[in-house]
Amino acid sequence: MEPANYIPKPPASPTFAEKARRVAQNFLKICQKVAKSIWKALKNFGAFLKRSWKKFLRRFTKWIDPKLEPYRTHPRNASTLTSTPQPAPTNPSNPDTPKAPTFQPASSVASDDTPQTRADIFEILTQAPHNIFSQRERNMMTNLLDLPAVKVSEIMLPASKIVYVDADEVLGPLTLDRLYRSGFSHFPVKDDNGSLIGCVHTTHFNNLDIRNSSRVADILDPGLYYVRDDYSLEQALDAFLRTNAFFFLVTDRYGKVTGLLTFNDFCRHLFGANPKDTFDGDSDRLAVATRQS
Repeated sequence: MEPANYIPKPPASPTFAEKARRVAQNFLKICQKVAKSIWKALKNFGAFLKRSWKKFLRRFTKWIDPKLEPYRTHPRNASTLTSTPQPAPTNPSNPDTPKAPTFQPASSVASDDTPQTRADIFEILTQAPHNIFSQRERNMMTNLLDLPAVKVSEIMLPASKIVYVDADEVLGPLTLDRLYRSGFSHFPVKDDNGSLIGCVHTTHFNNLDIRNSSRVADILDPGLYYVRDDYSLEQALDAFLRTNAFFFLVTDRYGKVTGLLTFNDFCRHLFGANPKDTFDGDSDRLAVATRQS
């Protein structure tokens, strides 16, 4: 039983060592945050310098290349110069001796035939006879030359037509029928929050372990790759080769998904939409071995 006049002792104030330790801990946390911010800023600045340097090199090459053209020796011109025939000696006492023909330098002869701009090359392809280049070959060469000028947004599948699947969706007959009827082969997968967590391919459905009770999350591929909608097709081709991916989700500068680009779309743009080859035995080894060329 405590006496009536008992006064509890106030809690002991922290010692100087405890205060110093707290201040040191707070200071260390602040230093860590500042260091992380500086490191992130340096990484972003380094990436910016790398992009700027590549952009500068491309522009400098595009600017300097026409200026160096007069100083280059082309194989065709060099061979013409070395094979120029010598004029035949003339005999002044014989008036019947034919005059020696005059020859122009190879550079002046070939200058009229050498294309000077990209438009000249396209004009040559247009005027070439059809027994030299078919229409499909013309389109292929034109599309190949246009790779740096065409943007991903021009050939991508719009975001409104992308077919998504939920991670918890059961791979029953209705789901498989819906995916097959869409005509696509790649399907991005969303979780409950609507975030993209991977993709599935129609070849995944052929797995023997898949049953009617299997879920999409059981077979999804977590690997997703992105390209921006203002990338050129040349940059998209580099990304395909770099990642070995079959499709990319296309985003804008703010990270919003604006479309989908598959390698089939890229090849269809480059080689044409209606290939004449209808051979469908690519999965049969003997059919490929015995196929007529």
